[in-house]
Amino acid sequence: MKELKVNKQVTELINSHGYKTIIKDNIIIPDFKDNVKIETWVYPIKKEYGIQTRLDIGVSFNDGKMLYEAFGDIGSDIDEAISKNLENFSHSSLHIILDAFNSKNEYTDKEQWNINGFEYKAFIGDYNVKNRRGKEITIPGNLFDTIKNRICNYTLDEEIYFVRFFYAHHENEAMATEFMVNNINLEEEEETLKKLDWMHSEDYYSVRNFFILKKV
Repeated sequence: MKELKVNKQVTELINSHGYKTIIKDNIIIPDFKDNVKIETWVYPIKKEYGIQTRLDIGVSFNDGKMLYEAFGDIGSDIDEAISKNLENFSHSSLHIILDAFNSKNEYTDKEQWNINGFEYKAFIGDYNVKNRRGKEITIPGNLFDTIKNRICNYTLDEEIYFVRFFYAHHENEAMATEFMVNNINLEEEEETLKKLDWMHSEDYYSVRNFFILKKV
C-alpha cells in the first residue's frame, strides 16, 4: 500500500499545545526555541485481520542529522490504525519533544545525568502501557533504574540522543524487547531488559518509554 503523510494531524497536535507551525515541502517547521524540523511517514500493510501501520516521526537538526520515533498499530481500516499511531505518539513522545526543544518544562520529568564525563539533561516521559482487556499491568520496579544505569555506563558524546524502550508480552512470554539509542538497537541491553521480572499474562500487553538526552 502507498506511503502516507500525517503532517496535518501532527501540526494540529503541536498547535493544541500553544505552538505555531508551518508546512513547507512536506516538512513541519514548528516555532520551537531550538531549530528543528519534523517529518512524518505512515507505512500501511494489508493483513487478513485489517490494516497494520507504522508511523515514523523524524526530527532533523541544523547539522542535517535526523532522529526517529516509530509506532506500530493495527486497525480494522487505515483510519483506525493511523488514529492509534497518533494517539501513541501524543501519549508517549510528543510532550518529550515539546519540552526538550523549548525553554519551558511543562510536561515531563527532567533530570541531569553524568554520562561518560559529560552532563546531559534527560527529558523523561511516562510509561505508555497498552493492553487488550483493560486490566492493570504491573511494571518491574527496577525498569527505569536499569535503563538509566545502562545509559550512564554507555559511551555517549553527541549533543542529542533519542532513547526508546518497548516491551511486548503475550501468552506468558516476551514477544518483543526493543532498546534503541539514536536509531541503533543495543542487543545486550535488550537481553538485560527482557530478563526483568515482567508480569506474566495470557493476554497481550506492551510497555513503552521514550526520553531525550541533551548535552549541557
